[in-house]
Amino acid sequence: MKKKINWTSYGLEFLTVLVGILIAFQLNEYSTGKRQQNTLKEHFRYIQEETDFNKKAVERGKAATEEVLAVVDSVLKLIEAKGDINTINQMAFKILKFDGVYFKRNAYVTLIESGDIRFLKDFDLKSATINLYEFYKWTGAIEQIGYDTMSERYYPYLYDHFDLLNGMLQNEQIYYDQEFVNALAMCRFALASRIAKYGECIGQIEKYETLLSS
Repeated sequence: MKKKINWTSYGLEFLTVLVGILIAFQLNEYSTGKRQQNTLKEHFRYIQEETDFNKKAVERGKAATEEVLAVVDSVLKLIEAKGDINTINQMAFKILKFDGVYFKRNAYVTLIESGDIRFLKDFDLKSATINLYEFYKWTGAIEQIGYDTMSERYYPYLYDHFDLLNGMLQNEQIYYDQEFVNALAMCRFALASRIAKYGECIGQIEKYETLLSS
């Protein structure tokens, strides 16, 4: 005589096993999601620190560039007024102080290269992060234009006509020469462009900081 199969019991066992598997799967997904979110929090903690550093660097760079621009304007006014060549000579060397801004990118590069950015579901934050670091590149490109202008126009004039070793006065005419004026004018344009881009960069950083804190 065949034993009667208790389908109800088997069904309950199957259902119990299935529920157990589903619960385990959900717990695993929750654990994975939790780890991903914790990883993202760490990434953005470092990005916040990097953003703070970059903002201060841009602010310092903007202030330093404004100082150099003021020197250029003073030299141009002195030349126009046929002013003291000793002052022009001294101020011309101050214009060589043409430092740029160092942008930290390590935290962002780690976020991208690790692939962890794919876990970021906040589209606005993801776009803003990428855009900010692209803006750093754009700011760097404007800086490079300034360096190129100095290298191609201003440095060569000083190299050919000024005493770079001792800073001694030279023939009066070199301080009033149109080529020197043109080189200074080009420097002024490059400096003003850089200051404007620094200002925009600070604005972008402040918008990003607002988004991070929201």
